[in-house]
Amino acid sequence: MVIQSFGSSDGKGAKKAGAQRLHQQGFTLIEMLVVVSILAIFSMLAIPSYQKMMAHQVLDDTANALLVSMMYARNQALTHHYPVRICPAGSDHECGQSWQKGWQIMRGSKDTTFRRIDVSDVDARLISTTYGTGIQADPIMFNSMGYLSSSTGGFQLISEDDVRYVCVSMSGQASVRSRSCHL
Repeated sequence: MVIQSFGSSDGKGAKKAGAQRLHQQGFTLIEMLVVVSILAIFSMLAIPSYQKMMAHQVLDDTANALLVSMMYARNQALTHHYPVRICPAGSDHECGQSWQKGWQIMRGSKDTTFRRIDVSDVDARLISTTYGTGIQADPIMFNSMGYLSSSTGGFQLISEDDVRYVCVSMSGQASVRSRSCHL
């Protein structure tokens, strides 16, 4: 029978290996550079997607703000039995000239504004000036029964490669769509 011995029999080799393990704390410079490089690559891949997601979110927020304004105006007309209009932001008693500066909700045809949504609240610059109500500064009017009493009732909102339509039917129902309103 043969007994083989590995390492030194005095135990010094085991102490040396243990001492080596205790000295190795932290990361080497190469390991850190590899990790930082990998994080940089993932960041470069994620940032364009994040920017596109944020652009879609701003578009959705603006479309929903316009939708909520339409619903609020119709509700005011139904509740209080008077005509209500939504028009481009202007003075307290007059409509403005561009939907891209925001909008306001007014009672009747020449009455006081009771709600204003301006560009600091939403990005109204997304409203197209070549489609539906955005072409002209015509207001959207709801009569005292909540029906649409104006000739147009739709907006197109454009952001990069995405489009939303805010549509108002003749019955006064408003909706956000990804396709045209059929004005």
